[in-house]
Amino acid sequence: MTAQAAPPDKCTRGSAQKVINAGIVAANQVREGRVNTGIVDAITNCRYVLYDDGETFTFSEDDVFAGMTAFTWWDWESDGYTRAEVKGIMKRVQDTVLLAEVMADGSLGEFVEVPIVRTPVKYHVMAGQGMTAYQITGVVLDLEPGTYVSQYSSSSPDFPDEDFTATVTLVVTPD
Repeated sequence: MTAQAAPPDKCTRGSAQKVINAGIVAANQVREGRVNTGIVDAITNCRYVLYDDGETFTFSEDDVFAGMTAFTWWDWESDGYTRAEVKGIMKRVQDTVLLAEVMADGSLGEFVEVPIVRTPVKYHVMAGQGMTAYQITGVVLDLEPGTYVSQYSSSSPDFPDEDFTATVTLVVTPD
């Protein structure tokens, strides 16, 4: 009898948390060609990108998934900043995620603020960039079937000209 590989897990709360806690590690593994790892699977299948303005992401009602973005900075010394200054700048960024359901008549329900998870500022050697400072911001969602609009906004007192808002559509299908 030949052993069969287990079917891939659905997106679980653990997968979503893994995306938020180790998403940069997964991005680095993809750059290095290591795509058959659990974290790469989670970031590929259980994540939507908060800042992908205008994009649509589809999940199943059994999925618990993450919305994620990362503030990365890898050449801070040549930009004239110290490691401590970069950490302070990252910590002062204000992120907000709002979520609204699209009603049956096509109108948009009320936007509700979603609790955000932010990692501490971390450092990781990234392929092609070297030492990278990063902080991940994310949300974990477990939604009923339907269509939703996720609105992400980010502002920084240190770089006010770089504030932005992105809107993403989430489709959650019934199983």
